[in-house]
Amino acid sequence: MTERKDFYESSGNVFADLGFEDAEETLAKAKLVLTISEIIERNELTEAVTGRLLGTAPNELAALSLGDFGHTSLDQLSHFVILVEGGTEIAVAPFDRCGANG
Repeated sequence: MTERKDFYESSGNVFADLGFEDAEETLAKAKLVLTISEIIERNELTEAVTGRLLGTAPNELAALSLGDFGHTSLDQLSHFVILVEGGTEIAVAPFDRCGANG
């Protein structure tokens, strides 16, 4: 006989579901890191070029890409988006319960 698994509906924020105290901030940071990664990939930037643009060491970039962004502020990550995009506008909007823009 197989063991029964209980499933729970997500709140839309995996960090809240896992009990993180700073779940909203952590989700915002994760979304910014994802945006940075997408820009880097889209523009085919090398690690060396990205490091020079952001003024960071390669190991710091690697840590960000692996989800280790707890030591980096929202402001710094927002600034990184601007730097890798080559000048952009960032809009802040509330998220609905599913985490999607309304």
